[in-house]
This record gives sequence, structure tokens and C-alpha cells, in this order.
Amino acid sequence: MKSWNEIRKAATAFSKRWKSAFDEKSQAQSFLKEFFEVFGVDTVQQATFEHRVKFADGSQGFVDCFWPGTILKS
Repeated sequence: MKSWNEIRKAATAFSKRWKSAFDEKSQAQSFLKEFFEVFGVDTVQQATFEHRVKFADGSQGFVDCFWPGTILKS
């Protein structure tokens, strides 16, 4: 687990690196993987990307990132 100082440094570097990002669709997975790295989270072990879901209306779709029991980002 990273210390708060390590997280703060990593978050600052992350924000500088991504400040000029412009295309959510083509950069979503890279962005999320690097964001998780700020906190020392290994996405291979914790999260799935483009996770298939069934919506309340019965339709199906995908969410950008799913971490069971923790986060859902679409």
C-alpha cells in the first residue's frame, strides 16, 4: 500500500501527464489504468474494462470500468 505522500506525488504527476488528454473514447483504458496506479491498485487483479452489463430496462451495454464491490464507471 502506498503512503499518502507517495499517492500525492503520483497524483500530481498523473494530473500533469493527462492535462492535455482530449479523446475519452481512445484513451479511456489507459487513463483508468494509470489512475488506479496512483493508488497502487493493480487493475489486472481488481477491475475489468468494457464490462458487459444488463440495464434495468432489459437492454445490454458496457461500462468503462468495473471493480466488483468497489466501483462502476461509465
